[in-house]
Amino acid sequence: MGTPTRIVLRGAFPNGCGRKLGDQEEKLLVAISPNASCSPACPAVLTPWADTLSLGLLASGHYHLELELAVVNVCVAPPESTLYQVPFDFFVWTACAQDPIHYLDVVQIGPTDSSGVCAGDSIRVFLAGHFPDDCHRFRGARLVPSPIVGPEPEPDMVELLFDNLCCTDVICTPTPTPWSAEVHLPPLPARDYQLIVDAFTVCCRDSVLPGDPTGERLVPFVVNPAGSCGLAIRCLLPHFDHHARVGDCDTGFDGEGHAFLTMDLMTTVPLAGLQGQFVIYGENGMPGGLVVRDLTPVGPASGMHLTWSAQSGGAKFVLFSDAGAPIPAVAPGQEPPPVLRLELERVLTAGGSFAADSTRRWLVYADGLLGADEGGGGVLLCPVRAGERTLPDVGTVCVNGQCDLNRDGHSDVRDLVGMVRCLQGVGPCPPDSLGTPAARETPPGRSRAWR
Repeated sequence: MGTPTRIVLRGAFPNGCGRKLGDQEEKLLVAISPNASCSPACPAVLTPWADTLSLGLLASGHYHLELELAVVNVCVAPPESTLYQVPFDFFVWTACAQDPIHYLDVVQIGPTDSSGVCAGDSIRVFLAGHFPDDCHRFRGARLVPSPIVGPEPEPDMVELLFDNLCCTDVICTPTPTPWSAEVHLPPLPARDYQLIVDAFTVCCRDSVLPGDPTGERLVPFVVNPAGSCGLAIRCLLPHFDHHARVGDCDTGFDGEGHAFLTMDLMTTVPLAGLQGQFVIYGENGMPGGLVVRDLTPVGPASGMHLTWSAQSGGAKFVLFSDAGAPIPAVAPGQEPPPVLRLELERVLTAGGSFAADSTRRWLVYADGLLGADEGGGGVLLCPVRAGERTLPDVGTVCVNGQCDLNRDGHSDVRDLVGMVRCLQGVGPCPPDSLGTPAARETPPGRSRAWR
């Protein structure tokens, strides 16, 4: 509806003498001749033919039509025709034109090396997508002035022009067809922006007319101050190892009141040094009850020098290398490597027993981190975009107790059911407090009953 409906016919003659003679659109009739030259010796080659019948603008709904194919013998006088009727059904949809913005998959704003967009530089915009069939063509991309008028400059709009080739006798095949383009915006001052991308679908022309299908997408981007031009983003983020997490807990205590956590580190540049502190709070928001007993460099940091000192509610540390930058940069999608292993200890009273717990769970944060590259350049925490909120990663230590099988800080019927399933071999056995799989067999001298 809103676009003319066409019937496209294609066929082939078994020899080189066949020809299409013509058509009568009002009768939906096509005439062909298998030997239009009346030659006694036609070359044995397949000869394709095609025709298009226009039905004009149709209202939405179901249609049943009969096409007539006249096979004409022109080698006799008068010519003889044999008529074949071909019935077929089709449906005209209320809105059959797809929003052309759906042909756009990717918009990348900035240099190819992932460095930021900088004030004073032209701004590269790469666009790519695909068509659902081979009947569309990408005609081009152009920049036009932004419709936004204000006291500060705005980026030009990007207009994309797609052609559905509706004027051609083409039978479409559902073959995804890729396209891509690149344009360059004029330089802009440092601040946040939104790029307007408009897409249009036309029929066999280079201009846009009223009523052509159109779509729009807004793409946010940031222009950084000129001083940061050409510099790749340098930042780091700490992560705690959650692979052995059970319930809400990353680890629990062994029989001596010790627990272990590992901090991984994501960095965009190799690091020769790292400093910061670990801060410990109970889940009630109060410090106390848990201290750092030891820190150990692990993974790529295992050969680096470490100095650290305990402090109230955590520990401070400095990690550095004699040569090189052992902590590697991490590509997007890769697992960050481990760098520090924490040994934590519950606080003992003068009598040698554990201090009374004001909490059953502690949260461990990495705070105040500062990295250094091989040349001594600083590497800060990765920035957070305005309007977004990122919670810091937290390592969690729980008092699992004798009957707290799932290490959620509570001994209840959930632990009882889990223990029974584990011992029967019909359910998973949670890791023990040291992070190793709990044994299904009953230890010697112990009853299988819950005590």
